[in-house]
Amino acid sequence: MSVINDDLDPVENWRDIIRGILPLAERLGLKLCPEIHTPTNLKSRMVRDYIDFIEETGTKCFGLNIDFRCSADTSARGNS
Repeated sequence: MSVINDDLDPVENWRDIIRGILPLAERLGLKLCPEIHTPTNLKSRMVRDYIDFIEETGTKCFGLNIDFRCSADTSARGNS
């Protein structure tokens, strides 16, 4: 069951899905981290919803993986 749709937006019931697997993640010591890529703004509603979920649940097993580099249009110049 996916928590994102084909446009990479969270599905409507993503909270229920994640809440349902958190006990297993906690038992196994796993961290669940959706990747946030450009052009997503860190002040977007989606990111705020993720942060609210983390604060509401108090879990250490759900976080965010901020990765703006892999979707960049240009690479660093001068690095081989």
